Amino acid sequence: MLLRTHLNSNVPTVASYPNILVMPSDLWPDTESILQVSDMLICDWSSIAFDYLLLNRPTFFLDVPAPFRKGFSLGPEYRFGPVVGSLSELTEQLEKVLKTSSDYWREYTQRHQTIRRDIYGEWADGRATQRCLERLTHHIGTTGGFSR
Repeated sequence: MLLRTHLNSNVPTVASYPNILVMPSDLWPDTESILQVSDMLICDWSSIAFDYLLLNRPTFFLDVPAPFRKGFSLGPEYRFGPVVGSLSELTEQLEKVLKTSSDYWREYTQRHQTIRRDIYGEWADGRATQRCLERLTHHIGTTGGFSR
């Protein structure tokens, strides 16, 4: 299991446990590479869930209060996987997915798809880099380059 803290968190003080690799953000800044090798995500209200949503993998949300009193996070209707309220519930959900992921997908496929469509629309097509290059090429062609 990988344990990754939020980039605004201090280096975690975590006891050493077998099979848990602590990867604080100040030592491992490349979040995307961590997500790419992760089979499942456990998070709270973090926006990392929406990056992970693009990978179409199981996601679990901890049932904790929203972190911002003024509503700077999306509401509970945007939680597209199980919301777990205890360690035993989390363990049970993880075991279910590990034994048979089809149960997870039978229950949450529609939510994943709906939230993905709401968040990304038509832009979740894997062509973001190509679009950026096209825009840069167009800008360079119309302006003769970049000015400082």
